[in-house]
Amino acid sequence: MERIDISRKNDIKTLVLQDFISRINVNPSTGLTREDAIARRALYGSNRVTPPLQCPSWICCLLPCVTRIPSMVAYRQALPIKATVRRQSDHFKGSHIVHMSPASLVYGDVVEIYEKDVVPADLRVIKCSYNCVVDQAVLLPHFSKVEKASQTGLDNGDQEESVRILNNHGLEGDLEQQAHGHLKQVSVWTTNHDSLKSCNILLMGTRVINGTATGVVIATGDQTQWGQLISLNRWP
Repeated sequence: MERIDISRKNDIKTLVLQDFISRINVNPSTGLTREDAIARRALYGSNRVTPPLQCPSWICCLLPCVTRIPSMVAYRQALPIKATVRRQSDHFKGSHIVHMSPASLVYGDVVEIYEKDVVPADLRVIKCSYNCVVDQAVLLPHFSKVEKASQTGLDNGDQEESVRILNNHGLEGDLEQQAHGHLKQVSVWTTNHDSLKSCNILLMGTRVINGTATGVVIATGDQTQWGQLISLNRWP
Protein backbone atom coordinates (compact mmCIF):
# COMPACT_ATOMS: atom_id res chain seq x y z
CA MET A 1 0.00 0.00 0.00
CA GLU A 2 1.29 3.45 -0.96
CA ARG A 3 1.55 5.98 1.85
CA ILE A 4 -0.72 9.00 1.36
CA ASP A 5 0.41 12.42 2.61
CA ILE A 6 -2.22 13.02 5.28
CA SER A 7 -0.87 16.52 5.88
CA ARG A 8 -2.85 17.57 2.79
CA LYS A 9 -6.09 17.61 4.76
CA ASN A 10 -7.36 20.79 3.12
CA ASP A 11 -7.22 19.05 -0.26
CA ILE A 12 -9.01 15.99 1.12
CA LYS A 13 -11.61 18.19 2.80
CA THR A 14 -12.59 20.10 -0.34
CA LEU A 15 -12.74 17.20 -2.79
CA VAL A 16 -16.21 16.28 -4.00
CA LEU A 17 -17.45 13.26 -2.07
CA GLN A 18 -16.83 10.61 -4.75
CA ASP A 19 -13.28 11.86 -5.38
CA PHE A 20 -12.67 11.93 -1.63
CA ILE A 21 -13.80 8.30 -1.25
CA SER A 22 -11.56 7.32 -4.17
CA ARG A 23 -8.57 9.14 -2.64
CA ILE A 24 -9.04 7.49 0.74
CA ASN A 25 -9.65 4.12 -0.96
CA VAL A 26 -12.45 2.86 1.27
CA ASN A 27 -15.99 1.66 0.70
CA PRO A 28 -18.06 3.87 3.05
CA SER A 29 -20.82 1.26 3.22
CA THR A 30 -18.59 -1.53 4.52
CA GLY A 31 -15.45 0.13 5.87
CA LEU A 32 -11.93 -1.27 5.79
CA THR A 33 -10.97 -4.91 5.94
CA ARG A 34 -8.92 -6.15 8.88
CA GLU A 35 -5.92 -6.53 6.55
CA ASP A 36 -6.32 -2.94 5.30
CA ALA A 37 -6.43 -1.65 8.87
CA ILE A 38 -3.27 -3.54 9.82
CA ALA A 39 -1.41 -2.24 6.75
CA ARG A 40 -2.49 1.34 7.38
CA ARG A 41 -1.50 1.19 11.03
CA ALA A 42 1.98 0.07 9.96
CA LEU A 43 2.18 3.07 7.61
CA TYR A 44 0.68 5.80 9.79
CA GLY A 45 1.15 4.56 13.36
CA SER A 46 -1.36 4.39 16.18
CA ASN A 47 -3.95 7.04 16.93
CA ARG A 48 -2.18 8.42 19.99
CA VAL A 49 -1.70 12.12 20.68
CA THR A 50 1.54 13.04 22.46
CA PRO A 51 0.63 14.70 25.79
CA PRO A 52 1.55 18.37 26.37
CA LEU A 53 3.97 17.46 29.16
CA GLN A 54 6.49 14.72 28.44
CA CYS A 55 8.71 13.11 31.04
CA PRO A 56 10.21 9.65 31.67
CA SER A 57 7.67 7.24 33.15
CA TRP A 58 9.81 6.71 36.28
CA ILE A 59 9.65 10.44 37.01
CA CYS A 60 5.87 10.46 36.60
CA CYS A 61 5.67 7.59 39.10
CA LEU A 62 7.82 9.45 41.61
CA LEU A 63 5.98 12.73 41.06
CA PRO A 64 2.26 11.94 40.74
CA CYS A 65 1.55 15.65 41.03
CA VAL A 66 2.78 15.96 37.42
CA THR A 67 -0.44 14.35 36.21
CA ARG A 68 -2.47 16.92 38.12
CA ILE A 69 -1.11 20.04 36.48
CA PRO A 70 -3.77 21.89 34.42
CA SER A 71 -2.41 20.93 30.99
CA MET A 72 -2.37 17.22 31.84
CA VAL A 73 -5.85 17.38 33.42
CA ALA A 74 -7.18 19.06 30.26
CA TYR A 75 -5.40 16.45 28.11
CA ARG A 76 -6.98 13.52 29.94
CA GLN A 77 -10.42 15.14 29.80
CA ALA A 78 -10.17 15.62 26.03
CA LEU A 79 -9.11 12.03 25.30
CA PRO A 80 -11.83 9.98 23.58
CA ILE A 81 -12.65 6.73 25.35
CA LYS A 82 -14.33 4.70 22.61
CA ALA A 83 -14.78 4.41 18.87
CA THR A 84 -17.62 2.81 16.91
CA VAL A 85 -16.23 1.62 13.59
CA ARG A 86 -17.67 -0.03 10.48
CA ARG A 87 -15.45 -2.88 9.26
CA GLN A 88 -15.77 -5.46 6.50
CA SER A 89 -16.56 -8.90 7.85
CA ASP A 90 -14.06 -11.75 7.46
CA HIS A 91 -16.82 -14.37 7.56
CA PHE A 92 -19.69 -13.03 5.45
CA LYS A 93 -20.38 -10.46 2.76
CA GLY A 94 -21.03 -7.02 4.16
CA SER A 95 -19.91 -5.17 7.26
CA HIS A 96 -20.31 -5.18 11.00
CA ILE A 97 -19.94 -2.62 13.77
CA VAL A 98 -16.87 -2.87 15.99
CA HIS A 99 -16.41 -1.07 19.30
CA MET A 100 -12.71 -0.43 19.84
CA SER A 101 -10.15 1.74 21.55
CA PRO A 102 -9.67 5.06 19.71
CA ALA A 103 -5.93 4.29 19.63
CA SER A 104 -6.69 1.49 17.14
CA LEU A 105 -8.26 3.80 14.55
CA VAL A 106 -6.47 4.19 11.22
CA TYR A 107 -6.60 6.54 8.25
CA GLY A 108 -9.70 5.64 6.21
CA ASP A 109 -11.72 4.01 8.99
CA VAL A 110 -15.47 4.66 8.76
CA VAL A 111 -16.62 5.89 12.18
CA GLU A 112 -20.13 6.23 13.58
CA ILE A 113 -20.62 9.20 15.94
CA TYR A 114 -23.52 9.51 18.37
CA GLU A 115 -24.78 12.16 20.77
CA LYS A 116 -22.37 12.75 23.70
CA ASP A 117 -19.48 11.02 21.86
CA VAL A 118 -16.02 12.57 21.95
CA VAL A 119 -14.73 12.55 18.37
CA PRO A 120 -11.93 9.91 18.30
CA ALA A 121 -9.89 11.25 15.32
CA ASP A 122 -10.13 13.96 12.67
CA LEU A 123 -13.03 12.97 10.40
CA ARG A 124 -14.61 14.14 7.18
CA VAL A 125 -18.38 13.84 7.48
CA ILE A 126 -20.05 11.74 4.77
CA LYS A 127 -23.47 11.50 6.41
CA CYS A 128 -25.20 13.22 9.33
CA SER A 129 -28.57 13.96 10.86
CA TYR A 130 -30.04 17.40 10.14
CA ASN A 131 -29.66 18.40 13.82
CA CYS A 132 -26.05 17.34 14.37
CA VAL A 133 -24.10 19.89 16.45
CA VAL A 134 -20.53 19.67 17.76
CA ASP A 135 -19.00 21.62 20.66
CA GLN A 136 -15.40 22.62 19.82
CA ALA A 137 -14.61 24.63 22.96
CA VAL A 138 -11.87 22.19 23.95
CA LEU A 139 -9.76 23.32 20.97
CA LEU A 140 -10.35 27.05 21.36
CA PRO A 141 -7.88 28.84 23.68
CA HIS A 142 -10.13 31.86 24.25
CA PHE A 143 -12.72 29.78 26.10
CA SER A 144 -12.33 29.35 29.85
CA LYS A 145 -11.12 26.14 31.48
CA VAL A 146 -14.57 25.77 33.07
CA GLU A 147 -16.21 25.80 29.64
CA LYS A 148 -13.66 23.32 28.31
CA ALA A 149 -14.12 21.02 31.29
CA SER A 150 -17.89 21.03 30.77
CA GLN A 151 -17.30 18.94 27.66
CA THR A 152 -16.64 15.92 29.85
CA GLY A 153 -20.05 15.98 31.52
CA LEU A 154 -22.80 17.77 29.62
CA ASP A 155 -26.19 16.92 31.10
CA ASN A 156 -29.46 17.22 29.19
CA GLY A 157 -29.99 20.79 30.36
CA ASP A 158 -26.55 21.80 29.10
CA GLN A 159 -27.20 20.16 25.75
CA GLU A 160 -30.57 21.88 25.36
CA GLU A 161 -29.04 25.22 26.28
CA SER A 162 -26.20 24.75 23.77
CA VAL A 163 -28.64 23.89 21.00
CA ARG A 164 -30.84 26.84 21.99
CA ILE A 165 -27.84 29.16 21.68
CA LEU A 166 -27.08 27.77 18.23
CA ASN A 167 -30.71 28.18 17.22
CA ASN A 168 -30.63 31.80 18.38
CA HIS A 169 -27.68 32.35 16.05
CA GLY A 170 -29.62 30.87 13.13
CA LEU A 171 -29.61 27.08 12.94
CA GLU A 172 -31.27 27.39 9.55
CA GLY A 173 -28.94 30.17 8.45
CA ASP A 174 -25.42 30.41 7.10
CA LEU A 175 -23.42 27.37 8.22
CA GLU A 176 -20.05 29.06 7.92
CA GLN A 177 -21.15 31.89 10.20
CA GLN A 178 -22.29 29.40 12.85
CA ALA A 179 -18.83 27.81 12.88
CA HIS A 180 -17.12 30.94 14.25
CA GLY A 181 -18.19 30.11 17.83
CA HIS A 182 -17.52 26.97 19.81
CA LEU A 183 -20.75 25.34 18.54
CA LYS A 184 -20.79 24.16 14.94
CA GLN A 185 -23.67 22.85 12.86
CA VAL A 186 -22.44 19.67 11.12
CA SER A 187 -23.11 18.96 7.45
CA VAL A 188 -21.52 17.09 4.54
CA TRP A 189 -20.58 20.35 2.81
CA THR A 190 -17.23 22.15 2.84
CA THR A 191 -17.91 25.68 4.10
CA ASN A 192 -14.43 26.97 4.95
CA HIS A 193 -10.76 26.06 4.41
CA ASP A 194 -10.29 26.24 8.20
CA SER A 195 -11.10 22.83 9.69
CA LEU A 196 -12.50 24.44 12.84
CA LYS A 197 -15.02 26.35 10.73
CA SER A 198 -15.80 23.89 7.95
CA CYS A 199 -19.03 22.07 8.73
CA ASN A 200 -17.91 18.79 7.13
CA ILE A 201 -15.00 18.26 9.53
CA LEU A 202 -15.15 16.76 13.03
CA LEU A 203 -11.96 17.22 15.04
CA MET A 204 -10.50 14.84 17.60
CA GLY A 205 -11.37 15.77 21.19
CA THR A 206 -14.51 17.75 20.34
CA ARG A 207 -17.90 16.51 21.52
CA VAL A 208 -21.11 15.92 19.57
CA ILE A 209 -23.92 17.34 21.71
CA ASN A 210 -26.81 16.64 19.37
CA GLY A 211 -27.58 14.29 16.49
CA THR A 212 -25.48 11.63 14.77
CA ALA A 213 -22.87 11.49 12.02
CA THR A 214 -20.77 9.10 9.97
CA GLY A 215 -17.24 10.18 9.11
CA VAL A 216 -14.06 8.88 7.51
CA VAL A 217 -10.77 9.27 9.39
CA ILE A 218 -8.51 11.80 7.64
CA ALA A 219 -5.87 12.19 10.37
CA THR A 220 -4.79 10.32 13.49
CA GLY A 221 -2.58 10.94 16.51
CA ASP A 222 -0.14 13.83 16.26
CA GLN A 223 -1.34 14.56 12.70
CA THR A 224 -4.74 15.65 14.03
CA GLN A 225 -5.54 19.30 14.62
CA TRP A 226 -5.38 18.70 18.37
CA GLY A 227 -2.04 16.90 18.09
CA GLN A 228 -0.57 19.70 16.00
CA LEU A 229 -1.74 22.36 18.47
CA ILE A 230 0.00 20.46 21.29
CA SER A 231 3.22 20.05 19.29
CA LEU A 232 3.26 23.81 18.62
CA ASN A 233 2.68 24.56 22.34
CA ARG A 234 -0.65 26.19 21.47
CA TRP A 235 -2.81 23.88 23.59
CA PRO A 236 -4.27 24.04 26.18
